[in-house]
Amino acid sequence: LCVDPENDHTFWFTTQYPGSGGSRLTKIASFEFTPAALNAMFSVSSNSPCAGTSVSFTDQSAGAPVSWSWAFAGGTAATSSSQNPQVTYNVAGSYDVQLIVSDGTVSDTLSETDFIQALATPGQAAKPAGPADVCQGDDAAHYTTLSVPFATSYAWSVNPPEAGTFTGNDTVASLSVSEIFAGAMRIKVQALNDCGSGVVSDSLLVN
Repeated sequence: LCVDPENDHTFWFTTQYPGSGGSRLTKIASFEFTPAALNAMFSVSSNSPCAGTSVSFTDQSAGAPVSWSWAFAGGTAATSSSQNPQVTYNVAGSYDVQLIVSDGTVSDTLSETDFIQALATPGQAAKPAGPADVCQGDDAAHYTTLSVPFATSYAWSVNPPEAGTFTGNDTVASLSVSEIFAGAMRIKVQALNDCGSGVVSDSLLVN
């Protein structure tokens, strides 16, 4: 088996076939291999990194490309010719990514809008709003806070802890008041994401 020196998609080989009188004859034959069409594709280790951390891009293009041209809006570095580059996003925000691949003859482009969502640690949550007076055993006292940029969840707390328990980890949560607690309590909330925790809110006094 050998490759045609003028066409690397054609392969030549020798084969035998029956001849007259039980003899075996040899002939030269060929077949063509058609490669996959060029198609730019890629993946990334995380499309929601924390600002200041790096992510790894992996080329997954079809069609045997031989060159790569990357563009990373908001990234460091902003461009790369590596097949599998690493990029750091230092500022939180949404960023486009583009990959152009070439097999030496033709090229293909993949552009992804807002592909990277770089996150920052959330800021301080707003002071909770809700009932300022509750009764022992209440199990449907709802409290709210404003949405904090980049927050993916919220941690609610009541002090003293024996006053009750919260359910819910969004901007709305429900307080179940202890049946035996009497007195004042303070409610706070904290915005969270995978990059860290924001400053705990000012407290709401509840009687």
